[in-house]
Amino acid sequence: MFGIGLPELLIILVVALIVFGPKKLPDLAKSLGKGMAEFKKVTDEFKSTVESDLSSIEHEIKDVNKDLKEAASEAEIQDVSQTAPPEPRPFANPFAAPSSLVEDMEKAKVETAEISESASSTIPAAQITSPPKEEGPPAPTKEPV
Repeated sequence: MFGIGLPELLIILVVALIVFGPKKLPDLAKSLGKGMAEFKKVTDEFKSTVESDLSSIEHEIKDVNKDLKEAASEAEIQDVSQTAPPEPRPFANPFAAPSSLVEDMEKAKVETAEISESASSTIPAAQITSPPKEEGPPAPTKEPV
């Protein structure tokens, strides 16, 4: 117990007897014993509360994991039953450009040309030309005297 041997314990008891006296020493030992018992009771209660909380959390985790596994297995069964096997694709020449790509490029060229024509026609002529310079009074110059 705390690494205290018999000689150290006797020295502590003698010092306590001298400090507190023979009349108060039994009362002091009784209150110390009650305090230790109360401390042990509180720690045991705390320990049991923590253990019960941990066990309830473990049960909840197990239930959630079980539910997740069941849901995953049901989802796999539904996915397998609802999906059809993929259809084989015909062989295509990888070097030939798809016709839709060429058509899309042609349409983009035509649309770009139409947009540029409409944009140039909507800009008024006054905005195309640079604004005229404002002429004010000439700046004063110094003449040599």
